[in-house]
Amino acid sequence: MAEPLLKRALATDEKILGPSSEYVATDLNNLGLLRIKQKRFSDAESLLKRSISISEKLYGKNNIESMEAMNNLGTVYLEQGKNLDAEAVLQRVLNIRESALPAMHPDIAESLNNLGMAMKAQGKFKAAEAAYQRCLLIVESVMGANHPRAATVILNLAEVVGAQGRNQEAQALIRKGKLILQVAR
Repeated sequence: MAEPLLKRALATDEKILGPSSEYVATDLNNLGLLRIKQKRFSDAESLLKRSISISEKLYGKNNIESMEAMNNLGTVYLEQGKNLDAEAVLQRVLNIRESALPAMHPDIAESLNNLGMAMKAQGKFKAAEAAYQRCLLIVESVMGANHPRAATVILNLAEVVGAQGRNQEAQALIRKGKLILQVAR
């Protein structure tokens, strides 16, 4: 049901506002998200790249406006197993967000978590651990230590800690993450 509406919005915005408007960029990002959910990653990649291109033409290469689409593109690359591409895109997102947002902003936490996933997928466990720890600091500071998002980060952290052979520490993190999720229900 969402797809026809998203396509109609895109067609209408392109017709009325032109193919390079900020609304078209948003429509492309939204359609790209749908394609991610449908596991149509090649289509998602194309839509997201077009969205990013429009935003960069409107606002410049290092703008906060294209970060959502760029972050989504990083997700596409992760899903496709293009982990080096994912890391490069997600590092760029993090760099731009860090230069434009307050240090403890939830979008920076999101970027750190996603970057951690890209690094974990490449076996860069120490770098992933550092990203997850910094993410957790932000999430706990902004949302609270018992927020479900904190549990997600803690469980991600447990994976990379365990992958480094620190099994007792990983088990403690798993227990902590699961407890937060149980209490949150």
